[in-house]
Amino acid sequence: AVLLSYSGETKDILRTLQIARRQGAATIAITRFGKNALAADADIVLQVASSESLVRSGAMTSRLVMLQALDMLFTALCSSNYARLNGILERTGSELQEKRNDVRD
Repeated sequence: AVLLSYSGETKDILRTLQIARRQGAATIAITRFGKNALAADADIVLQVASSESLVRSGAMTSRLVMLQALDMLFTALCSSNYARLNGILERTGSELQEKRNDVRD
C-alpha cells in the first residue's frame, strides 16, 4: 500500500496504514522530511520537501512533490519489471483509450 500525507499525521491515512498492515500489505509512505506518525509506522518511507507551511490548507506544492515521488516510484517499478508488466500496461492503455472515446461520443 502506498500512502501519501505531507504532514504525516492525517488520521484517515494513519487508519488506512493500520488496515493495510493488518491485511499483511507492505506499506510505503510518501511524506515530509522529519519525524511524523506515518513515517514511524510505514515499512518504507520516501521523504519529500516543500517550502509550504503545514497549517496551510490546499497546499499545492506539497501535493505536487508527493505526486512526483509517486510517479518516480511507479516508473522505477515498471522499468525494473518491464517484461512482466508490459502486457498489463498495454491493456490498461487500451482500456483508457476506449473510455476516452466513450466520453467523446
